[in-house]
Amino acid sequence: MYTYINVFSISIFLMSLYILYASWSINKTKRNSILLGLLVVIIISKVLYLLMDERSINLSYTYEIIIMLLIIQISIKGSQSRISSILIIINYILGLISLAITIFSSLNIYITIITAYMLITTLYLNFIMISEKKINNIDIILATLIYFYLFISLLMKGNESFIKINNILDVISSMYIFFKIFKINIIDVKNKNKKIKSKLSRSNIKINIYDEKLKLNKDITNMINESLGKKQNILQTIVGEYNRCTFIIDSEGYILNEDNSFSKMWKEYSEYKYKINLNIFLENSIKNANDFIKSINKVKQECVEVYGELKGKDGKIFKCTYAPFTISNKNIGVICAMIDITYQKNSEMKIKENNTKYKKIVDNIPY
Repeated sequence: MYTYINVFSISIFLMSLYILYASWSINKTKRNSILLGLLVVIIISKVLYLLMDERSINLSYTYEIIIMLLIIQISIKGSQSRISSILIIINYILGLISLAITIFSSLNIYITIITAYMLITTLYLNFIMISEKKINNIDIILATLIYFYLFISLLMKGNESFIKINNILDVISSMYIFFKIFKINIIDVKNKNKKIKSKLSRSNIKINIYDEKLKLNKDITNMINESLGKKQNILQTIVGEYNRCTFIIDSEGYILNEDNSFSKMWKEYSEYKYKINLNIFLENSIKNANDFIKSINKVKQECVEVYGELKGKDGKIFKCTYAPFTISNKNIGVICAMIDITYQKNSEMKIKENNTKYKKIVDNIPY
């Protein structure tokens, strides 16, 4: 019966080893490496304990102490002190030495010394963990049972009926260790992933909300920019920022303009990459082209400034000044300065219409 119990506890430890190895293969931390090493020593010790009946008593002590070390290492909450880590590693190495002595030698005295040292240091580690509240009540109860078994079995060495109690204690320990490893490496990881997914989901919702707000703000900004553009155009029309241009008509009948004032006033010529022919300009853009030609001819013939008004085919009205362009007393062209007075003319016309309407109303008032 006890054999089946031992086999059962070994199988539970093997299940724990499988889970822990899977976790270690993904996350090779120092803590996982120590846990994996302790678990391997426990399984080997348990197998040797079953196969080597004559020297199994001393080996069982080492086995139980390693179990206690594993429980401490699994259950530690928060960070672990450097001294605790060193003591656990030393006990792990001493456990391996105990296994080697058990397999290759019969020097039980050395195993007893090693076991005594491991027991004292493990007790010290437990007191530290309890004082710092890094292990829970179940860990303390299980540790007490293991220590109770170790002390009583040392006092009653050779009492087989009492020693067999450790088989039941092994099953409890193996199941508890399996539960802890399963919880830490599967349940806790799963819950952590759920929390991360939940946070990501909430973040995505917030991102979508922010995207909608940004889109709304973008639309509002575009509306504001559009409104500002319209107001700017109105202001430019009133103030006259883009209602002036000056150009030269050379002797060959081409329009020359050094800045972009001409193309701003006459936008249909903004894409021209070559000189603009005067006849094409007059045909396409000027309504009273004959007045324009007469003014240019007068400037050329009399070398005087000429003033006049032009009407564009787009409905604009321009105040024009024509002047001779001379170099070294030689007339080489005509300078033409245009001012867009469309807004002014329309305003005057509206005022005149309103005055006419007002005069009619006044004239029709009976006295």
